Amino acid sequence: MNTLANKTGGRRRKILRTPEYRAQIVEQCAQYGVSVAAVARQHDLNVNVVYRWIRDSERSAQAVAPVKAVPGHAQGNFVRLPCDFKESVVDANPAVIEITLGGPDLQIGLKLPVAHVNACADLLRALLA
Repeated sequence: MNTLANKTGGRRRKILRTPEYRAQIVEQCAQYGVSVAAVARQHDLNVNVVYRWIRDSERSAQAVAPVKAVPGHAQGNFVRLPCDFKESVVDANPAVIEITLGGPDLQIGLKLPVAHVNACADLLRALLA
Protein backbone atom coordinates (compact mmCIF):
# COMPACT_ATOMS: atom_id res chain seq x y z
CA MET A 1 0.00 0.00 0.00
CA ASN A 2 2.61 2.55 1.09
CA THR A 3 6.35 2.64 0.76
CA LEU A 4 8.86 5.03 2.24
CA ALA A 5 11.27 6.80 -0.06
CA ASN A 6 14.97 6.76 0.86
CA LYS A 7 15.89 9.06 3.73
CA THR A 8 18.67 11.44 2.80
CA GLY A 9 20.32 13.47 5.55
CA GLY A 10 17.84 15.14 7.89
CA ARG A 11 15.10 15.43 5.30
CA ARG A 12 11.62 14.12 5.82
CA ARG A 13 10.60 10.85 4.29
CA LYS A 14 8.10 10.91 1.46
CA ILE A 15 5.43 8.24 1.60
CA LEU A 16 4.65 6.87 -1.85
CA ARG A 17 1.08 5.62 -2.28
CA THR A 18 0.21 2.88 -4.75
CA PRO A 19 -2.12 3.65 -7.67
CA GLU A 20 -4.67 1.22 -6.20
CA TYR A 21 -4.65 3.08 -2.88
CA ARG A 22 -5.07 6.42 -4.66
CA ALA A 23 -7.97 5.06 -6.72
CA GLN A 24 -9.64 3.82 -3.54
CA ILE A 25 -9.36 7.28 -1.94
CA VAL A 26 -10.68 9.01 -5.09
CA GLU A 27 -13.60 6.57 -5.22
CA GLN A 28 -14.48 7.33 -1.59
CA CYS A 29 -14.41 11.07 -2.36
CA ALA A 30 -16.77 10.56 -5.34
CA GLN A 31 -19.55 9.18 -3.13
CA TYR A 32 -22.60 11.40 -2.76
CA GLY A 33 -22.46 13.68 0.27
CA VAL A 34 -18.88 12.78 1.23
CA SER A 35 -16.45 15.56 2.09
CA VAL A 36 -13.00 15.34 0.50
CA ALA A 37 -11.53 16.88 3.64
CA ALA A 38 -13.21 14.23 5.81
CA VAL A 39 -11.80 11.41 3.67
CA ALA A 40 -8.35 13.01 3.81
CA ARG A 41 -8.50 13.29 7.62
CA GLN A 42 -9.78 9.72 7.94
CA HIS A 43 -6.71 8.43 6.05
CA ASP A 44 -4.24 10.92 7.59
CA LEU A 45 -3.63 12.64 4.23
CA ASN A 46 -3.21 16.26 3.23
CA VAL A 47 -6.40 17.44 1.52
CA ASN A 48 -4.38 19.11 -1.28
CA VAL A 49 -2.81 15.76 -2.13
CA VAL A 50 -6.25 14.16 -2.35
CA TYR A 51 -7.51 16.95 -4.63
CA ARG A 52 -4.46 16.39 -6.87
CA TRP A 53 -5.29 12.67 -7.04
CA ILE A 54 -8.88 13.56 -8.02
CA ARG A 55 -7.65 15.90 -10.79
CA ASP A 56 -5.22 13.24 -12.06
CA SER A 57 -8.03 10.67 -12.05
CA GLU A 58 -10.32 12.98 -14.03
CA ARG A 59 -7.58 13.66 -16.58
CA SER A 60 -6.89 9.97 -17.07
CA ALA A 61 -10.64 9.28 -17.41
CA GLN A 62 -10.76 11.73 -20.33
CA ALA A 63 -8.38 9.54 -22.32
CA VAL A 64 -10.73 7.30 -24.27
CA ALA A 65 -9.63 3.70 -24.71
CA PRO A 66 -9.48 2.34 -28.28
CA VAL A 67 -12.63 0.65 -29.55
CA LYS A 68 -12.55 -3.14 -29.46
CA ALA A 69 -13.94 -5.28 -32.25
CA VAL A 70 -17.60 -6.23 -32.00
CA PRO A 71 -18.25 -9.98 -32.35
CA GLY A 72 -19.57 -10.82 -35.82
CA HIS A 73 -17.93 -7.81 -37.46
CA ALA A 74 -14.53 -7.49 -39.11
CA GLN A 75 -11.96 -5.94 -36.82
CA GLY A 76 -11.23 -2.30 -37.51
CA ASN A 77 -14.62 -1.54 -39.09
CA PHE A 78 -16.70 1.07 -37.36
CA VAL A 79 -20.13 -0.13 -36.35
CA ARG A 80 -22.72 2.63 -36.08
CA LEU A 81 -25.31 1.76 -33.47
CA PRO A 82 -28.77 3.29 -33.45
CA CYS A 83 -29.50 5.00 -30.19
CA ASP A 84 -32.59 6.56 -28.79
CA PHE A 85 -32.15 8.49 -25.60
CA LYS A 86 -34.77 7.68 -23.05
CA GLU A 87 -35.48 9.70 -19.98
CA SER A 88 -34.70 7.50 -17.05
CA VAL A 89 -36.35 7.52 -13.67
CA VAL A 90 -34.50 9.75 -11.23
CA ASP A 91 -32.16 7.61 -9.14
CA ALA A 92 -31.81 7.97 -5.39
CA ASN A 93 -28.20 9.05 -6.01
CA PRO A 94 -28.40 12.35 -7.98
CA ALA A 95 -24.61 12.56 -8.35
CA VAL A 96 -24.49 9.94 -11.15
CA ILE A 97 -25.05 10.31 -14.90
CA GLU A 98 -26.56 7.14 -16.39
CA ILE A 99 -26.70 6.59 -20.16
CA THR A 100 -27.72 3.52 -22.15
CA LEU A 101 -26.91 3.25 -25.87
CA GLY A 102 -27.46 0.48 -28.32
CA GLY A 103 -29.80 -1.61 -30.36
CA PRO A 104 -31.37 -5.07 -30.20
CA ASP A 105 -28.07 -6.99 -30.44
CA LEU A 106 -25.80 -4.82 -28.31
CA GLN A 107 -26.35 -2.41 -25.46
CA ILE A 108 -23.80 -0.23 -23.71
CA GLY A 109 -24.52 1.23 -20.31
CA LEU A 110 -22.51 4.02 -18.68
CA LYS A 111 -22.65 5.29 -15.12
CA LEU A 112 -20.40 8.25 -14.46
CA PRO A 113 -20.07 10.58 -11.49
CA VAL A 114 -21.29 14.10 -12.14
CA ALA A 115 -17.72 15.26 -11.48
CA HIS A 116 -16.78 13.63 -14.84
CA VAL A 117 -19.45 15.45 -16.87
CA ASN A 118 -16.88 16.90 -19.31
CA ALA A 119 -15.39 13.47 -19.99
CA CYS A 120 -18.92 12.10 -20.48
CA ALA A 121 -19.72 14.83 -23.02
CA ASP A 122 -16.47 14.16 -24.92
CA LEU A 123 -17.20 10.42 -24.97
CA LEU A 124 -20.73 10.98 -26.29
CA ARG A 125 -19.46 13.34 -29.01
CA ALA A 126 -16.92 10.73 -30.09
CA LEU A 127 -19.49 7.91 -30.08
CA LEU A 128 -22.16 9.84 -31.95
CA ALA A 129 -19.86 11.50 -34.51
